[in-house]
Amino acid sequence: MSDKFKLGILVYVAPPNLAHANAFFANLKNFPTKHELVIYSDHDYAKEWPGYLKLNGSVEVAKTDTNRMAVNNLVFFTGLRIAANKGFTHVLIIEHDCRVGTAGWDEIIWNEFLSKNPDALMGGSLVVFNPCSFSRKGAELFEELLIRTKASRFLPMSVFGPNPPGWKRISCVFPNGCFAIYRMDWLLKTFPEITGTPEQYIGLSMKLKTWDYAIGFRLWQEFNEDTYGKVVHLDSAYSGYGNVLSTEEERKQWVIDGKIVGVHQVKSDWPGPEPKPMKDLAPPPKLEADSPPVVVPALMPLKCGLLWVTHGKDFEWFVCSAKSYKKFARGWIRAMCIIPKQDEAQFRPICEACGIELKPLEQWDDKPFNWHQLQKCCADLHLPDCDIIYHLDADSVFAQPCTPDDWIVDGKVLMPYTHYSAFLTRPVDVDEAATFQGFTGKKIDFSRGQYNWKFAVEFALGHEVERECMAWQPIAHWRFVYEMARKKITERYSKIGFDGYVRSCRDTHPQTFCEFNTLGAIAHKYFEDKYEWWNLHGREYPFLGKVIQSHSHSGWDTEHDYGKQIADKTINTPRKLMISLGLKGMKPGRPKKSAQTVQETV
Repeated sequence: MSDKFKLGILVYVAPPNLAHANAFFANLKNFPTKHELVIYSDHDYAKEWPGYLKLNGSVEVAKTDTNRMAVNNLVFFTGLRIAANKGFTHVLIIEHDCRVGTAGWDEIIWNEFLSKNPDALMGGSLVVFNPCSFSRKGAELFEELLIRTKASRFLPMSVFGPNPPGWKRISCVFPNGCFAIYRMDWLLKTFPEITGTPEQYIGLSMKLKTWDYAIGFRLWQEFNEDTYGKVVHLDSAYSGYGNVLSTEEERKQWVIDGKIVGVHQVKSDWPGPEPKPMKDLAPPPKLEADSPPVVVPALMPLKCGLLWVTHGKDFEWFVCSAKSYKKFARGWIRAMCIIPKQDEAQFRPICEACGIELKPLEQWDDKPFNWHQLQKCCADLHLPDCDIIYHLDADSVFAQPCTPDDWIVDGKVLMPYTHYSAFLTRPVDVDEAATFQGFTGKKIDFSRGQYNWKFAVEFALGHEVERECMAWQPIAHWRFVYEMARKKITERYSKIGFDGYVRSCRDTHPQTFCEFNTLGAIAHKYFEDKYEWWNLHGREYPFLGKVIQSHSHSGWDTEHDYGKQIADKTINTPRKLMISLGLKGMKPGRPKKSAQTVQETV
């Protein structure tokens, strides 16, 4: 994505007695950038960095007794003049007290920024000023920002400002100065002095208090609360001020451990982490047959997708689920709903209104349920740009603000499970698995409950399985799990392949193919270290109430025990749940809404 833009990195290096210049230059040499790095200074660094830009005059020309930030402002605006002359579309700002920890660190930051919002005007470690002093909407958007970024931040977000909520004052949100990305066209439009005469841009530097705050102030003046949609919080690098929230040693360790690619506020001669030996930088060895076909780099932001597979009979439930996605969910790069082609006209308005891609496909008329299971097992093909795919049923709704990170623990996908043995109430008969598959003509024992899925999965994969993994929504899997599942079933049933096997299975309950328990078994056998396995036996699911599932087959007004997911026990039917969340469940027997009416209700 970064190839669509002309991207540049700007850094001014202060006098050697202030800059720890040797350590800084050593760090940059150890970890080169992918995009053009522009180093400029009014001091002689030709020996340390041949090709640096030597300024004609001193930035001290802006120094005054009344504005201690004027010199820093001039340093920044001088860099922007250089960027404008080079034709950069975006600039990434670093300073001599920054350190990086991997080759191509800038590309990781650029990719995070552009993947989150390529139209954003700026991004970085966000700072918020007077968040509750402008309007209720502004305060709500601030709270939403905190919730959306909480799981990925090492520290509390920096918030400052003297005004209490009762005083109407301007607010603003902007990136802290280092490892900040700015879009040049907006900066040049907002501060035309940058490309003006020396007197104009030096005068601008002397007039403004602090350049990063001044940018945030101008941004809010133009967009007010919509500013929150113009900025991006970046997790791949950190910029802050002082040693109250973190120590320099902590910040160094973040880079050493690879939690981030760059850090700000290193006031020492530390040259950064030791560069890895060349053998560590070589391409990875060829993967074994049962290894993940994709390895997700730890430092790259994970791209997460959301998938529904449903049909017209559950349309009214899906309307509530889609509305809940629009109301509460943030951070998924794509959301998609797969339906039978004949239901397209019914679903398209609500999907478009809620920002959900609609993918109508030809359904197997003879095995519709199994067709739905097949689509879920091909989630990586439907969402090829996503590292992790979350599945949601039509009768499940987001009930609280949440992001994909809520189900990722230390880089691992949360997987709740129960040992199949916990469902056993009596010994398994010798031919019971064959009976379940329909081979003996005997009656299936429905009292087995979830244990029956063990028979289905073992028949599909050909090996024993231990864990039932279809307990809570959303169910999430790494993209490489789907490919491995298809591969293993195709190897076992080579004459009919994966699609043929799924279609050959019983389509009525209990089905002889179970998509989520098959995927869970693959995850456990081949990718166990990629998941945070959460045994539900004797302990609760850790994220009660974020997503709540009802039971569409039971109807809107049948009593449902939501347990600890809902504190208010009077909310005991799906209809009451949807009304309490502002999702407005429909009454049974009510005529289907027209496309126009559906769009108006969103």
